[in-house]
Amino acid sequence: MKRSTALLLVCVLALDITAFAGLGSDKTEYVGGTENQIKEGTEGTSSAKDEKNFAFEYKGETSRYRTIK
Repeated sequence: MKRSTALLLVCVLALDITAFAGLGSDKTEYVGGTENQIKEGTEGTSSAKDEKNFAFEYKGETSRYRTIK
């Protein structure tokens, strides 16, 4: 019983680590949606520092979106 519990715990911890193994914490990936000027899978950075706008910067360009309140 102890061995199976330990194995389960190791598996859960290993899966938890791999879940966050994609992009770094400073990167954002566009996965698709209504914006047709940005290709799916494009990597960049995002910023929501301005309370009225959201910005996605990629390949030297910036897309800004007005937030809905």
